[in-house]
Amino acid sequence: MCRYIESRFFIAKIHFKGEIVSMTEIQTTQAPTKLLRKLVEVRKAVPYLQKAQNGHQYAYVGSSNVLAAVREKLDEMGLVLFPKVISREVTQTVATNKDKYGNTKNSITYFTELFFEFTWFDSESGESYVVPFYAQGIDTNNEKGVGKAMTYGEKYFLL
Repeated sequence: MCRYIESRFFIAKIHFKGEIVSMTEIQTTQAPTKLLRKLVEVRKAVPYLQKAQNGHQYAYVGSSNVLAAVREKLDEMGLVLFPKVISREVTQTVATNKDKYGNTKNSITYFTELFFEFTWFDSESGESYVVPFYAQGIDTNNEKGVGKAMTYGEKYFLL
């Protein structure tokens, strides 16, 4: 297993033994002030989103609720968000369990990790701002892990 450390200047992937596996430098540029002011206006306009949906053991804010809450104000301000997957890693884990009849069953879980760059673009000023982000998704069929990680990443990035 690996963990990730993100700072203002780099993202580091660190192996569970403590060794740095990879490090990506984040390029800093002059802040796009018009774009950032518009993002502040979007943030002011969006109300607190209540956890209105229930999962197996927890309540959560649905991704469609997040998009619905921000979309109108983003459109009004002329802001567009472009997600870009920079890299993807999938780790497969096999667990052996017994069913209710005592039979041994193997279950496979796929843990998907995505590194993103979200680019904010202001259609009026032409300014853009790139923000690195990390997300993950778990799936048992290895068909939805990337989609789950993308949805999770976009939702929490916007929150």
